[in-house]
Amino acid sequence: MNFLMLIIFFTALTPHLESTRTIECYHCNIGYHSNTPCTIVRPGSKSKPCTGQNPTCVQSIEWFQNGSLQLLKRACSDGDYCKNFSNKVGVLKQCKTCQTDLCNGDPVYEPYPTKCQ
Repeated sequence: MNFLMLIIFFTALTPHLESTRTIECYHCNIGYHSNTPCTIVRPGSKSKPCTGQNPTCVQSIEWFQNGSLQLLKRACSDGDYCKNFSNKVGVLKQCKTCQTDLCNGDPVYEPYPTKCQ
């Protein structure tokens, strides 16, 4: 009877194990007006494994405090980050999700506009 219970347990666990996968995503959070390895992905830019049933790399631009804080976010999510974004003090200005290794590395560096004449 114990052997039969063990087989039933592993059979029930197997579908869950098969649906877990891992991809590699760039990972950083910084103002996108700075020329850094986060805004322009270079060799050695930080990345992390992203594991889940629906692992997704995210690249977004989020504004806070009426646009006075403008951040680039590269991260991992389990699902559609763009569709599920909900932040009472933040506004999602740009968002991209993708599901292949290091797919969230589009250049987004944008220098501050100069006001000098």
